[in-house]
Amino acid sequence: MTGLIVIGYQGIGKSSLSNHYNTSFIDFESSLFKVNNVRNNDWYIVYCKQAVSMAKQGLVVLTSSHKCVRDELSKYDQDGFAIVTITPSYSLKNKWIYKLRDRYLSDPSEKNIAALKNAEECYDDNIREIASESAFSHIFINSMDYSLRSIVNALCSIYSNKSRAYSYKNFRDDREEDTF
Repeated sequence: MTGLIVIGYQGIGKSSLSNHYNTSFIDFESSLFKVNNVRNNDWYIVYCKQAVSMAKQGLVVLTSSHKCVRDELSKYDQDGFAIVTITPSYSLKNKWIYKLRDRYLSDPSEKNIAALKNAEECYDDNIREIASESAFSHIFINSMDYSLRSIVNALCSIYSNKSRAYSYKNFRDDREEDTF
């Protein structure tokens, strides 16, 4: 199986996916790379090196979408693994910010307030920057009614069997077999 690194925008469900299907997906939480609430200046180098190592072992690694992470991952030759970004579309801006606000209100952690503030101030710029990364393939979420599991499973199928042609019909179907 080909490994996969998913660079996921804040709030897409990386932690929820990993927590629910803990043997299938690795939520590589970037906030764990802090000591006393501070990151080393080069934290992303080790973070990306470890993500690539896991992906080369055939694992699905869900990473943050920090600019430094994207820049570092773009340096790797994607031999034995693929890198894909998943972001909400521009049209979901207000709904996405509401989702992040709701997440913060139910869990007022530093991580969640930082995600909310970032989206409130930089949503359009974040999506534009991520979408402009030529080193990666991109998936855009166009509805709040989506299944990250179905999207990631479809990507795994595509990258592990590149000779087959797939048509995305419905990423909302969360049955054992995904609909294409």
